[in-house]
Amino acid sequence: KRYLTSFVAVAMVVGFGLTIGCQRAVEPANDLVEPPPEVPPEDLSALVEGNNQFALDLYKKLAETEKGNIFFSPYSISSALAMTYAGARGQTAEEMAKVLGIAKLGDKVHPAHASLAYKLKSAGGKDKPEFHIANALWGQQGLPFKPEFLQLTRTNYGAGLQEVNFGETENARGTINKWVGDQTREKIPELLKSKDIDGDTKLVLTNAIYFKADWAHPFRKEDTVDEPFHLTRSDKVSVPLMRLNAELSYANVGDAELLEVPYAGRQFSMIVVLPKPGVTMLTLENALTVDRVNLWLGRMKKRDVQFALPRFQGRTAVKLNEELSKMGMANGFTRKADFSGIAASPKMWIANVVHETFIAVDERGTEATAATAVVMRGDSSNNEVLFQVDRPFLLLVRDTVTGCLLFVGRVIDPSNILQKN
Repeated sequence: KRYLTSFVAVAMVVGFGLTIGCQRAVEPANDLVEPPPEVPPEDLSALVEGNNQFALDLYKKLAETEKGNIFFSPYSISSALAMTYAGARGQTAEEMAKVLGIAKLGDKVHPAHASLAYKLKSAGGKDKPEFHIANALWGQQGLPFKPEFLQLTRTNYGAGLQEVNFGETENARGTINKWVGDQTREKIPELLKSKDIDGDTKLVLTNAIYFKADWAHPFRKEDTVDEPFHLTRSDKVSVPLMRLNAELSYANVGDAELLEVPYAGRQFSMIVVLPKPGVTMLTLENALTVDRVNLWLGRMKKRDVQFALPRFQGRTAVKLNEELSKMGMANGFTRKADFSGIAASPKMWIANVVHETFIAVDERGTEATAATAVVMRGDSSNNEVLFQVDRPFLLLVRDTVTGCLLFVGRVIDPSNILQKN
């Protein structure tokens, strides 16, 4: 049986000075703490709102330069950066908090993340979704990480610290990639590429999520027919359109129509946002804000719908340095960055934020994989240095209980296998 499957792996790589030690390839403790810290409802709501605003802001930044299909996991990226934020101080922390939409929360963001993860995760079962989250820290043997940083990441993210020797770079990379592959059912077997870590690396923070669910209303494969998909007013391609007649939540919001397609158990759903004929994707994208999306969702009502959705799959890989810098997080990418909350010295900064996503949508569900790597480097010494969906559309995969956006995407050409380097 095919399922909706989504995997997200996140790695944050911290690099500075080299200490030689022996490799210890052991399985890290990565279970989320249960029960999670008690969190006021307003803190959880603030985290979800911040995550969703970050999702839409980052989407618009990506759309400025990418003219084709876009897919990414804002939950993955914001979770990875939240763990990085735990070690940020001063201007670096202020910028990260603003970009992530968590400035009002401050340090309360970490127990809020623990609470959100607890609400999202599910053991699954017959006709029930599965959502698994795991975190781990991989540190250079002998490096004196700050105890309060290790305690915070363990308590709120379940991230245990395991020692490796980044001087033996390929062994360390293989150990971490194996853990990520195990957590993602081998869908992401090589998150860290050969140039992502080196002998100056001292810490890799990894996150992986696994999500699986059926459609609540599976499409019948025999109803799928190749039909035109209009790229522009004059250009079109032939794609397999899946068809379904069902009672679904629908809204007409002026420039667009919205349809909510639930997954089994109805905790998760896909929101398809289809521009009206004659309305450009740019016009719709410029209107995207958390308040407007919430307003749109509030207008949705049950309707009998004849629904057609392309069967498609694709892959996208992007570097997010420029986008995150332009969103206001530039300090963290320079030698002025302050990540002294991780270790007292030497100086560290973010070198790269890389994200990759794969998605496939068919009659019985959706399969999606995503991986993020936040690569941090530093000085190598202790000396400090400075609805008939037949035209382009958006899609949002969210948790219907908390409202948290898990995946955001845009389909411009479903006939194209996505690949952006």
